[in-house]
Amino acid sequence: MYMDWSEARLLPNANTVGSNAFDSCCCLRKVALPSARSIGEDAFRACYDLRHITLHPDVEVDKYAFLRCLSLEVLAASTNFEIDTGDKDEDGDNDPTRGITRYLKWINQNDLHKDNLYDMLALLKLCNKDEDDDTPARASTSDPIMKFLVEKGCGKVGFAAHFLKFLPQFHFEKRGMGDLRGKSKDELLKVALELKMLRERDNEEANAEHWGVRVDSNGEFVCKVNSEGEPIS
Repeated sequence: MYMDWSEARLLPNANTVGSNAFDSCCCLRKVALPSARSIGEDAFRACYDLRHITLHPDVEVDKYAFLRCLSLEVLAASTNFEIDTGDKDEDGDNDPTRGITRYLKWINQNDLHKDNLYDMLALLKLCNKDEDDDTPARASTSDPIMKFLVEKGCGKVGFAAHFLKFLPQFHFEKRGMGDLRGKSKDELLKVALELKMLRERDNEEANAEHWGVRVDSNGEFVCKVNSEGEPIS
């Protein structure tokens, strides 16, 4: 059964994600599970278009949770996380769950750092004023670091001005090709083919259904196919 869940799903109170909870939700793009401490077997199996899961930092993930999560495989590989970790599913095919889990925990940590820095950026913008302006700052803070930046760095040429200018360049750790979560399916397919990571033995049917392509054993493009795997001229 395939469910068209293209919108983000926020489950703030879920403590666990059971086995097969989102199995074959092939259009699901984003899920927020900030409280979940465990994700069960095949929980996101065949979620072809899934791009992001907001996770609790201590979440435990079952070995088979992310089988056939094709887009997550590409995102993990594009940021230099190893997908072929040696883990196998019950059929002997590669299980990418461990690599995807490492990627998700990393991108979640980066998102948190980015959110914190953007909060600082917003506060600095609220507090920043011209040096000859005698009116009080429009916002205040009890944080000593932020207070120092506001009191000592305001003005058009103060430290805050430079901080505001350069902060966006350093808001998270960059790996590989960077954050590709907002790319189109065609753009992710291009990356997957470039990295030669579409595994035909493991994902032959999934590649046809989601990507519309057939590849050889080396991940090289062979031809376009329909959802049944038949070549398209």
